[in-house]
Amino acid sequence: MAPANAAVVTADVPGIACDHWVSGTKASAVCRGTAREETYRVKAVCIAGNNTYTFVKYGPWKGVGLPDVSTVDCGARVLSVTVQFRV
Repeated sequence: MAPANAAVVTADVPGIACDHWVSGTKASAVCRGTAREETYRVKAVCIAGNNTYTFVKYGPWKGVGLPDVSTVDCGARVLSVTVQFRV
């Protein structure tokens, strides 16, 4: 696992393939690949039910190559989903 002060990158990382999706108010991501020292989490941009403001929520950090899925519940509509890496 990367140290707590490791860089967080929202971008593609060579050797890792990720899928992300939305189901209702939840955003999820899973990453697999050969670079197992990195960890990842889902990042969701959500919009409040009254459409007056947006906010960001993050799922838990997961290890690349594990069968675990990083999931977060916006409790509102999901506008976009990306994956962040700690490298």
